[in-house]
Amino acid sequence: MLYLWDFGDGTQDTLPTPSHTFTTAGTYTVSLIATDSNKCNIADTAYLTISVLDVPVINLGADQKICKGQNVTLDAGNAGMSHLWSTGATTQSITVTDSSLYWVNVTNGPCTSSDTVSITLTEEITYTIPNVFTPNGDNINELFKLESPSEITEFSGLIFNRWGKKVFEWDNPVSGWNGMIENASAADGVYYYIITFKNQCGENEVHGTVTLMR
Repeated sequence: MLYLWDFGDGTQDTLPTPSHTFTTAGTYTVSLIATDSNKCNIADTAYLTISVLDVPVINLGADQKICKGQNVTLDAGNAGMSHLWSTGATTQSITVTDSSLYWVNVTNGPCTSSDTVSITLTEEITYTIPNVFTPNGDNINELFKLESPSEITEFSGLIFNRWGKKVFEWDNPVSGWNGMIENASAADGVYYYIITFKNQCGENEVHGTVTLMR
């Protein structure tokens, strides 16, 4: 028995049970001509229509941080296909306002793809600033610094003496002033500070006085 398969995409095969991969979505008419060389070359032809569907391609993008009161729209694309989100929504896109790991499944017939994205809610900056610090070497209250559990992306701290002269500055929110001025211990007394800091949700500037006591 001789076989001639025509897959309708410009390719053929002569195996009895071939395997074939279609590389482009579409509708194809597959034909098989079987010839019995032992019986006067009697031939028969069979036809089969195959629909090849696109596998959904999804890209929800990189993980994002949003501020309280903001929202972000997640779009899975693939219009006309079936969508199912972790929220239960079945639309192509959703708008979210809360921290969560969001996922979506997109189905096109028997073909399914999925993607996930993390949305994190960034709160406004909360902080405390001491009004006294004691840099005396006992490892207690040694630094004058901003205390904040919030993520800070930009920071500036300035210290002035009673005559308005800048005596110290720093730009790292996890550090602070250790009571030194140009490698010498600053005198006890009251100092003035200006601290500015921000994250994606806003900017703060605070100023006031701090007392240095050894």
